[in-house]
Amino acid sequence: IGPERETFPEIELDYIIGSIHFVDNDRGEHLPIDGSVEEFSDTVERGMSGDIRALVGGYYESVRYMLNHFQPDILGHIDVIRKNNGGNRFFDPGEAWYRSEVTATIKDAARNGCIAEINTGGLARGRDVLYPEPWIVDEFKKRNVRMMVNSDAHAPEHLGMGYDEAFSMLRTAGYTEQWILQGGSWISVPLRP
Repeated sequence: IGPERETFPEIELDYIIGSIHFVDNDRGEHLPIDGSVEEFSDTVERGMSGDIRALVGGYYESVRYMLNHFQPDILGHIDVIRKNNGGNRFFDPGEAWYRSEVTATIKDAARNGCIAEINTGGLARGRDVLYPEPWIVDEFKKRNVRMMVNSDAHAPEHLGMGYDEAFSMLRTAGYTEQWILQGGSWISVPLRP
């Protein structure tokens, strides 16, 4: 999943964002989960023998492992597994089994004290989606998980894209602040109007 946290001080990182982009199947294959729809479909069909629950469960199990063993400062796009699930093509994120996986992951994030992000990168890359879904932000709020907004920019023109929508989602969930890194320390700042 990644290097141990102890290796990071030597490269002088300001912060660590933890996110999962691949899941291993029972044959030890490293399968992508956030590429194209075609790639995701191949991961489900060929890599996981059509078992979407095994894929989703493996994804959230990997996120929890990362949270508990590497303890990142920021939890990145917790529900990116739904990136290629438009129209609920592969699974219904309203089903109890899915929500149970997400809720278990949120509990681990709360226990480890990390900051969770609202990621606006999907908007910058032509998708009409923020990560996470609003109900997940509500669950973070119930567990007093600190939040931040991140554009996950892959190009300079994407910086700050979708922030109004993200701030609105935070306010709707009851947040009045977000966390930012300033002068080497995490501080809370009021949400901008």
